Amino acid sequence: MFYNRCRSVLLLTFDHEMCTNFPYRSSVWDHRKGAIDGETRQYLHLLNAQARELQVPLTYFVVASALEELDPGALAEAVRDGSEIANHTYSHVNVTATDPADLRGLYAQQPWLVGQRSAQAVIQDEIVAADQLLYRRLGCKATGFRTPYGFTAGIRSQPWLGTLLVKLGYRYVSSRYAGWDLWHEAGAEAGLDDARLLADLRASQPYQDPDGLWELPIVTPTDCHVFRPWRWPLDRWLQTLCRLVDLGYEHGLVVDLCCHPAILAACDPAAETVQAAVARARSKADGVWITTPSAFVLAQEA
Repeated sequence: MFYNRCRSVLLLTFDHEMCTNFPYRSSVWDHRKGAIDGETRQYLHLLNAQARELQVPLTYFVVASALEELDPGALAEAVRDGSEIANHTYSHVNVTATDPADLRGLYAQQPWLVGQRSAQAVIQDEIVAADQLLYRRLGCKATGFRTPYGFTAGIRSQPWLGTLLVKLGYRYVSSRYAGWDLWHEAGAEAGLDDARLLADLRASQPYQDPDGLWELPIVTPTDCHVFRPWRWPLDRWLQTLCRLVDLGYEHGLVVDLCCHPAILAACDPAAETVQAAVARARSKADGVWITTPSAFVLAQEA
C-alpha cells in the first residue's frame, strides 16, 4: 500500500502541556498541565524553525488552558507555517473516567471544581472549552483530538465520546496506546528489539470506526517513557526512533511519533529528534510521507 505515492507515513506530533519540575524523578509532579514555562515556549520556536527549514508540518495537541493568559506566540507561528493545531482537552483530564474521583489532574488537586457535574459532563465541558479557546486565540478549528494519557482500547469504553467528537466536527481521535506500561522500568533495559517494536507498531495502525471517526494510535515508545522513568541517553532515543522509521518503511506502516516539548526542551535541547526522524525518512528510496494527521485522514477518504 502506498500513501501519497510514498511507501509509509511519518506523523510528527507533540503534546503541548507542562508539569512543573519535569523531568526530575525526585520532584513532586503537581499536574499543572497548563503551566508552560519559558524554556518550553522557546523550544516551540526552535521546533517551528526546524519545520520551516526542513519543509515539514508538525502537529501540536494543545492543553488549551495554557492559552488563557499565555501569548499564543509560537503556536500562532505554527499555524502560519501550516502546522496543525489539535485539541488535548482544557486541563488534561482523564476522558475514560466514569466517576469524578477518577478525572485526575486539576480535579484531583481541586475536586471542588467538579461541583455537581458528572464525570461525563466535566469531560464534555473540557473538550468544548478547549475547542472554543483554540479558535478564539489561534483562529483555527481543530479537527483532531488526542486523549490525555493513552489507553489500550482507546475511547471504546466511552462510546458517547466518539459521538460527541463527531458532533463537534472532529475527523480523528488519537487515544489508543498499545505499548509498554510507562512505569515498567524493565523496559529501560529490554532493548526494544525489532520484534517488539514491530509488534507494537502493527498494533498502532490507523483505522476508521463505523461512525466515521478515525483512530490514529501513537507508537511505542514515546519520549515520556525514555527520558522520564527509563532515563535513556539521547543517542539511544534517536537510534530507536530511526529504527521505528525503518520498520514503518519496510512494512508500509504509519508511524505516529508522540513527543512533548516540555520533555524535549530538557532532554533534547538542540531538537535532534525532529532532525533525525526527518533525515531517516528522507533517506528512503520509495519515500516516506511526512504529514499531519488531518491530511492523512483526508487522503484516506479521497
